[in-house]
Amino acid sequence: MKPIILATSIDHLQDLIQKTIETEGFECDLNYIDVSQIWNMSHLFQDTHFNGDISKWDVSRVVTMREMFQGSTFNGDLSSWNVSKTHELFCAFDQSMFRGDISRWCINHDRYARLFDPVEAENFEEANIYHWFLALRGWPLTRPDWAQHVDGFAPMLDSLSVSKTQGALLM
Repeated sequence: MKPIILATSIDHLQDLIQKTIETEGFECDLNYIDVSQIWNMSHLFQDTHFNGDISKWDVSRVVTMREMFQGSTFNGDLSSWNVSKTHELFCAFDQSMFRGDISRWCINHDRYARLFDPVEAENFEEANIYHWFLALRGWPLTRPDWAQHVDGFAPMLDSLSVSKTQGALLM
């Protein structure tokens, strides 16, 4: 078992990730990296082949995950991540292979949680996103008003649990 290493900055984190991938490959275990002090994970795995284990990362202080996995092959377990303080998830999984269950994620701040490209409708069903609880603004909705304008999304989003939100874009 590797000793825990505290990532002190995004540059330090990227360096640790790169060195581990170089020695252990794209399916390496990165849980030895303590990311609890990192607030910005934007573009961290964008356009990479990383598909290792980061399931135990403490991301509770992360404010932005903008395009974090965009265009990546990552499909690991993120189900236990606490993203309640994350303010920006814009295109976090856009054009990625991610199909993991993040249905228990609670997004409290991101007014526009556009995680996926709208043409990738299957991501909603496969990632169980339509069961999300979004606590953003204060207006309970059964289905977002914008869903009726996006072909193919309306039936899938009928069971979406949206609370306290206005205009949350889950695409």
